[in-house]
Amino acid sequence: MRALLPLLALAAAPAAAQDCPTAADLPGGVVLTFGDGDTERHFALPGGGTRVVWTDEGDVFTDLVAPSGLLLAYWDGADPAPDAGVVQRVYAAPVPEGPPGPGARVRVAGVDREKGARDEAVTLTMAWADAAEEMAFGPCRYEVLRGTVEESYDDGEPPWVMHFVHVPALGILPLLGADAKGTTAVLDAVVGIGALR
Repeated sequence: MRALLPLLALAAAPAAAQDCPTAADLPGGVVLTFGDGDTERHFALPGGGTRVVWTDEGDVFTDLVAPSGLLLAYWDGADPAPDAGVVQRVYAAPVPEGPPGPGARVRVAGVDREKGARDEAVTLTMAWADAAEEMAFGPCRYEVLRGTVEESYDDGEPPWVMHFVHVPALGILPLLGADAKGTTAVLDAVVGIGALR
């Protein structure tokens, strides 16, 4: 599952010169293209956080992500408000409210709740790097904070480890890769970025 989350300054060539997206573009949407051809389209949510419409080998999914990077809800397809099939993730307090910071370590418990289905307990362990680094998004460069989110369900299966970067200058948390714990995840390169206009 991709789940698919500003503390640092933009460290790049001037955005206007390269036509690189800024946080001002997020309400209309910012699209990332990965080396495998998949995409993530990030849109600002009222009150903070993002709606992320992403593709995986031709399938389309939507996640609602809090500013902290915690997943709030997810469903199949790109419909911004589907009538059915929405899984809400409800967390036990306390949960982080702001964006991730350097060195942050967070463990939270919650349940995935879908109408007509049994609740599934889930535990998340988030760990963020101690320092930011510069990363290329196609021709654009941004400072990012790398992090991992370990997602564990009570189903006896190994936890899933997701690799994110927080891009404070844009207010987004792209997912670079995920795999079962104990395996080496192959991280996707972001080969293109642009504002949806």
